[in-house]
Amino acid sequence: IGRPWGIALMDLGLLGVALSSAAFVVGVRPFSSTVIPLAGNDRTFSRIIRLAFIASLIFAGIGGTYAVANLLGGAPGLMHDGARHAFVLGFVTLLTFGMAGRIVPGCVGSDLRWPALRSWGAGLIFAGFLLREAQVVAALLPLPGLLKVSGISGIVAAVGVILSGVSILATLRARPAAHVEPASGVPLSLDANVAALIDSHPEALPLLIEAGFAPLANPMLRRSLARMVTLRQACGLHKVDAEGLLSKLRQACSHERPPAGLQKVGMS
Repeated sequence: IGRPWGIALMDLGLLGVALSSAAFVVGVRPFSSTVIPLAGNDRTFSRIIRLAFIASLIFAGIGGTYAVANLLGGAPGLMHDGARHAFVLGFVTLLTFGMAGRIVPGCVGSDLRWPALRSWGAGLIFAGFLLREAQVVAALLPLPGLLKVSGISGIVAAVGVILSGVSILATLRARPAAHVEPASGVPLSLDANVAALIDSHPEALPLLIEAGFAPLANPMLRRSLARMVTLRQACGLHKVDAEGLLSKLRQACSHERPPAGLQKVGMS
């Protein structure tokens, strides 16, 4: 890696990752109000995901600038370190805990334990990442005092990781919620939870898969992702005609069909 051509390849690779990250943010549009349909009422999830993408944009800026400057003649090594922390700590770590807070409860069949810890933890991780970036400013400007600010970033971020990790670990160790036997009491509606709908109306599963919800064919995904969305949200994700699908489900599910006698009366 100490050879000039090796360093140049490293810089080109970093520039490619930076440009790809920026393009990914543009494509995902995480700051739009309509692009996180899986969030439901979990506003903390939305905030964590958006903080992660803010970090990815900062990485793209610092990493891209460092790569170009180093290719042209040289750049402070602290910029490379700042870019690395922006990507790993700011983006990957926050994204991991944000998604874990949604996926783990669905997999274990229990609510997220101590959600406030996840919220505070994510905030401290982001704060630690920002403190670390003070070293980039110190490298570009004659402000060596900022290195002291950057020095405490590891402690702040570590506390955040511990708090977030405790919330996820407690959820993994929690007892699953009491199993509720399938019943016909869950009405077929667009606001029904997909997993509860399937439990109450098994006839709905093949129709949902046929309509485009192919992941429901996987039992693991039925126990996890299906617990996180309503039928309306799922239809929005897969661009399915919600009212048309609901009508088909009501025709197919025995709990929703009116008695034959009533059907004849209605037709007459």
